[in-house]
Amino acid sequence: MNEATLERRIHLAVEFVVLYVGIPLLFILRVLPPKPIPILIAISAVTALLLIRDVAFVPHQLFHFRGPKKLLILLAKRFAICAALMVIGTRLIYPELLFRFVQEKPYVWLAVVVFYPVLSVVPQELVYRTFIFHRYRELFPSDRLRIFASGLSFGFVHLLYGNWVALVLSTIGGFFFAYTYASYRSLFLVSLEHALYGQLIFTVGLGNFFYSGILR
Repeated sequence: MNEATLERRIHLAVEFVVLYVGIPLLFILRVLPPKPIPILIAISAVTALLLIRDVAFVPHQLFHFRGPKKLLILLAKRFAICAALMVIGTRLIYPELLFRFVQEKPYVWLAVVVFYPVLSVVPQELVYRTFIFHRYRELFPSDRLRIFASGLSFGFVHLLYGNWVALVLSTIGGFFFAYTYASYRSLFLVSLEHALYGQLIFTVGLGNFFYSGILR
């Protein structure tokens, strides 16, 4: 490894720690208020600009929808199983929350279904999947390492909500989404998958763990 390569890797490592550990810690420690959407959108805009300026990045790949049908079937089966487990788990652990959001605030729920993918999901996937997989490919030279880095960092940032439900579901989801992105390299597909899981969480009634006060 030459000096220039080592210097670049150190730079990328520091950048990764600041972006995926330092900034989330500001939220977790309440230095910043636990309302991350505006900062998430700002960071996603910066990451998008950096990707576009990178000559090695091919933007049109983000929106393709190619891949083996058997993997799409696997994704559908996984979602169906997770949906059933989430309904059963909520019924057993938090029965008072099951479908409460839909019943008590149907119009707010509808707004979440419509705007959540645009304002939250796409920026998250750009930052936690596309950017990690491309920008830090020298730090994490294999898809397995990128999946690991993506899944853990995605779970870590959700510590800002201060509850185990958000941490567990987000970490599991982070690994799911990272695997999907590694398989397809499609921002469109992984955002669609993420949106479905997020909307499932809000529909089942667990949205309050991800957005404080949504049922108040």
